[in-house]
Amino acid sequence: VYELETQLEIVNNQKQKAEKAAAK
Repeated sequence: VYELETQLEIVNNQKQKAEKAAAK
């Protein structure tokens, strides 16, 4: 379960970075 949560967190971080890059 912990691994899955970590993976989701990483995916979320990547999504946020992509959104910030798209905003610029």
